[in-house]
Amino acid sequence: MADVITNEPIEVINPAQIGAGELEAERIPFGGLDYYKPAIAQLDDGELLMTVSGPRVYAYYDRPLELQRHTEDCFLYRSRDGGRTWSEPEQLPDAKEAHITVLKNGVLMMNAHYVQKQKRNPYHYGHTVLHRSEDAGKTWTTKHVLMEDLPGAKTSVDLRGCRDKVDSIDAARSIFEFEDGFFVYQPWGPGRIHEGLKPIGDRKVLRVREILEVADCTYAAGPWVEIPLVTEDNLHERDVGFMIGGSHNVLELDDGTVLFCVGTREAYERVWVSKDSGKTWDNGRVATFADFKPPEPKHYWCNLFQEAFLYKGDFGKIYAVMRVDERYFDPLPGTELPDKEAKDDQSERMVVFESTDQGKTWGNRKDLGTYGEMYPSIIKLQDGRLLFTYTVRALSPRIGVRAVLGYEDEDGLHFDFEHDQIIIESKSPEGAYSGGGFGNTVQTADGTLVTPYTYTDGKHLHAELARWKLPPK
Repeated sequence: MADVITNEPIEVINPAQIGAGELEAERIPFGGLDYYKPAIAQLDDGELLMTVSGPRVYAYYDRPLELQRHTEDCFLYRSRDGGRTWSEPEQLPDAKEAHITVLKNGVLMMNAHYVQKQKRNPYHYGHTVLHRSEDAGKTWTTKHVLMEDLPGAKTSVDLRGCRDKVDSIDAARSIFEFEDGFFVYQPWGPGRIHEGLKPIGDRKVLRVREILEVADCTYAAGPWVEIPLVTEDNLHERDVGFMIGGSHNVLELDDGTVLFCVGTREAYERVWVSKDSGKTWDNGRVATFADFKPPEPKHYWCNLFQEAFLYKGDFGKIYAVMRVDERYFDPLPGTELPDKEAKDDQSERMVVFESTDQGKTWGNRKDLGTYGEMYPSIIKLQDGRLLFTYTVRALSPRIGVRAVLGYEDEDGLHFDFEHDQIIIESKSPEGAYSGGGFGNTVQTADGTLVTPYTYTDGKHLHAELARWKLPPK
């Protein structure tokens, strides 16, 4: 590990409870160049575990990035001194963006996921995985959350079905021509065929060929190939749109029941239930949401539970703090929706739903923060207050990881985003598009708060953590 940095305090915007505009901090670099999206957990004996995704390595150097396939690793670091020093990295099972939940009996559950372009993805479509360890992370077993685990989920036609027949589909920007005259432009490479292609009579396949730009304004048609339509027979082999998405963590209830939330596109939302600390799961609990009508499927790029942070309160409620497409709900009061095309997923925002029946029904939705804020997590501090850590992305000139204070009462969770805004990290250059933030926070026995994060220098990502304290309540 590099030397501790002590001359970069934490800024506090509009201090009220905190009472000062700065907090002292120790900043400790870790990992290598282009490590990203770290997360931290604490064992009962005080040992800290930190996961981080390794640098992305592209498989093909002659293709544009959006059409690449890639490999990346995931690593685990350990600290026994409150985060001051860390072990050498340990290789974790495949997947990315891992987050560890420590159950009361010491079992570790690690949520992660594959995207379709990961070269080592064994199932070729984006999906969540649940890793489980009974020995403090030394060994792991893995559950892939697949189509066969999602009864009733909708799927879509999958262009990747002809990858082995037309290699160029995986090699260049593509326009596809269908037998019935329909054209679709695939700027992100192989993917789903959007609405408009329906089975005709007994037809079981679509005929498709690729139209390649071989020179400026010069196109050549590839061979016709047949792509199977989705049927009951091949349902579990097909794509599910963009992703089988899962919650960022699992949630343990007072009786030891463990909940995990999962879904796909088009409002398929389920709460999985485990009575044996994550060994086996009942996947049949349907989740319904008050005051939410699913948008048109073409606007519904992920499910509500994808990347949701689950939290158990003290008033008989559980909460799901969700990163959502801003188009799912009405604009925030006094605002207009951001330009989605200009900022892609950077303009998404956060909402929180609550449940009193272990996730069957969710209601009392509240907005949190504003557009371009996501990756939430919550901890209850030793003094009883709540600390909400989150990431600010490209809609703000200062991206990075921040935190605010809050509390819970019978009406739910309350966080003040106007006062005591704790700027844990904002080291990326002003106007940076992405690369800063992502970490959560834990509190050690002596009251120290530890928050990992990444930032960009404009060319590469750098990983650090901050050790800091709040003044007494």
